[in-house]
Amino acid sequence: MRLPSIKTISSNFPDLSKEDVKKVRQLLEKYYYRPIVCLQKINKVIEGHGLEYIADVEDDGINFNGVEYVNMGDSYASTICYDRSSGRMFISCWEDVVVKNLKRFGGP
Repeated sequence: MRLPSIKTISSNFPDLSKEDVKKVRQLLEKYYYRPIVCLQKINKVIEGHGLEYIADVEDDGINFNGVEYVNMGDSYASTICYDRSSGRMFISCWEDVVVKNLKRFGGP
């Protein structure tokens, strides 16, 4: 699995100490197979506001294919995201995720 590098984490979270950047990377490596646990642990390190979920238009109450992310309190702030449909962890702001995938998330 491809995970965000230390350089990518550092550049997207400039207020994090070097130790916290390394901690985020270690959490990604250790818990990538349990993405929600991973995001919960990262939430504490990056001082987020809990986890949020962007529903995919194909979510049907049984299958959830959207994107989980750490709420940073601003839709344009960088955050750690997990795409359930691809199984990919990445860094983005959730607003960009929605705008770049309008059909997937119910846009025009």
